[in-house]
Amino acid sequence: MVIFVFLCCSLSILYADQTQEKSKADEPSQITKLDINTASETELIKLPGIGEKLAKAIIEYRAQKPFTKEKEIIKVKGIGGKTYEKIKNLIEVKEVKR
Repeated sequence: MVIFVFLCCSLSILYADQTQEKSKADEPSQITKLDINTASETELIKLPGIGEKLAKAIIEYRAQKPFTKEKEIIKVKGIGGKTYEKIKNLIEVKEVKR
């Protein structure tokens, strides 16, 4: 009987620890967003779904017309809604200085 109670207590403590770790993992971490108007090709490639070709396309696009909103990145050929959903929380557009 004592072993059963000890085992039950041990399992509940283990479960509580796992639940607490999971909730910490679910919390958004303090990440630095990437400004898509100033990011280098190397930085852009680190974004999920963005390879060398798309990074170059982003740089070419912003050279013609800087981004004013994050969602404008879908105007770059090859970047659609699915890619935007993957990166939207990782990018930002800071105030454009002209």
